[in-house]
Amino acid sequence: MSQDFQPVRVPSRDEYTKFLEQITAQVASVEGWLSPREIEFLSLLGAYPKAAGSILEIGSYRGRSTIVLAKAAELSDRALIHAIDPLDDNWEVAINDRQGKPSMRAMLDKNLAAAGVTRQIKIHQAVSQAVAPTWKEK
Repeated sequence: MSQDFQPVRVPSRDEYTKFLEQITAQVASVEGWLSPREIEFLSLLGAYPKAAGSILEIGSYRGRSTIVLAKAAELSDRALIHAIDPLDDNWEVAINDRQGKPSMRAMLDKNLAAAGVTRQIKIHQAVSQAVAPTWKEK
């Protein structure tokens, strides 16, 4: 970790508190398993970065945590979010009735678009082991 890294801007405590309330409400309708405490933790990571570079998320599902990270990064350095997930519809068939529903990728894309964060996110539709050997990002 670089000792001289400074984010583009550091949100005030009041600004962050307001943001946390808004993002918690915004992602409440996005399917997923993120608790309010986890939302707060990811928000802190995105809003107060300690190193320069992209944010890497492994496992996106419907985008709940992806949205939190992207929105929080808007408060500081606008880091690009790399979201790695195979978005395997066959896996989801094992736990849900998928008949007549959009693909996992379509549902993720829809949620990211609704949150207005599509441009901040690069989706790698693969397993992390496949992406790791070619990873060059900071």
